Amino acid sequence: MVLASTINFLRYYLAIAAPSPLTPLPRRGEGNQTPTNQTAFAGYINAIHSLGYAVSIVYRHYKNYDNPGIVSLWNTAMQMRGCCKTVKPFFLETQWFCKPWFDPQSLNLAMDDELPSGKQVVGLSLAGFGANQEGNALDKTKGVISLVLVHPDYRRKKLGHTLLKQAEDYLFKHGSCDVRFGYTWDRFPYCWGMVGSISPAGVLQSMIEAHQFIQQQGYTAAERYEVFTRTMNQPVPFGDPRFPHLRRKYELRVNPRRTIHWFDEAMHSGMDAMVFELLETSIERPVAEIRAAEMTHFIEKTEPPQAGLYSLSVKTDFRGQGLAKFLLAQTLQYLSDQLFQNVETVIPVEFTEAKRLFTGMGFTLSDQGISYAKTLAAA
Repeated sequence: MVLASTINFLRYYLAIAAPSPLTPLPRRGEGNQTPTNQTAFAGYINAIHSLGYAVSIVYRHYKNYDNPGIVSLWNTAMQMRGCCKTVKPFFLETQWFCKPWFDPQSLNLAMDDELPSGKQVVGLSLAGFGANQEGNALDKTKGVISLVLVHPDYRRKKLGHTLLKQAEDYLFKHGSCDVRFGYTWDRFPYCWGMVGSISPAGVLQSMIEAHQFIQQQGYTAAERYEVFTRTMNQPVPFGDPRFPHLRRKYELRVNPRRTIHWFDEAMHSGMDAMVFELLETSIERPVAEIRAAEMTHFIEKTEPPQAGLYSLSVKTDFRGQGLAKFLLAQTLQYLSDQLFQNVETVIPVEFTEAKRLFTGMGFTLSDQGISYAKTLAAA
């Protein structure tokens, strides 16, 4: 009733068509407004804001000149744990826009044109798809809402709800009904190494407002992850009695990241990752590997260097010999020699053996993450 009365007032005194709460009203100074009407306009605009509605917001798809505004929004809104502290346009170019599957219609923006140029983007949502099992094409049944981001000054004004709905409509239009909010291992088209940790971690527990928001939109908890951290001021445990034998039989090699398949190359091409690999010395056969990358953007410039570990694997025929522990110990020693002070990794909660391995090597639980699921249906 209050909103209806407000709209009727604006229609009568300003001679404008009454829009819905999600479409923009005329801005100050537009039309033939007398000083009295301008004062009334400002007062009633504030009244609509107090009801939780954004008045001067325009929603549209991404355009090439929006990059500075998106960078400004990110650097203002993404200052919590598990997020890149500061990004620049080039970094977004490598992590978002240069991906072969990037679609401008998948990136919805909320714009406040009354703000200065370069700061008009006050909200965004980004949607995408995971890869098929072979990694050579997208699987458009695996939809994921990669990001919903709203400027702190514009929260609780329905922007997030609208942007989320636009992302859901995009995914449903392209054939995805089973949708995730928060990255999973098989649905991570954007932001690798930008949100959560070095690898997918869903929505971190420390992002309290995000959990409250997404649960209110009908999403339920699906996959769960745990983030483990290790400080490098403690010695690397090399006391396992199996290590002397393994050291004679296997050697560690550090190589640049290799291309596995199309999706992997497109996803990680912007990262300077290393592969730590154990090879059977006699025939140089690889038996285990783990990847590592710097997490420069997750820390302030004054904080010590941090690295992330992911994709630990041991070939089936060589499991149970301590190779995973031996490889992890060698990798940690290498990173310590390179003066990294902290190391982080993400483990799905059901991987109990992996959690036991990492905690035995000095890692401690620092955060948890949840990805949320929702089944979309036609309106």
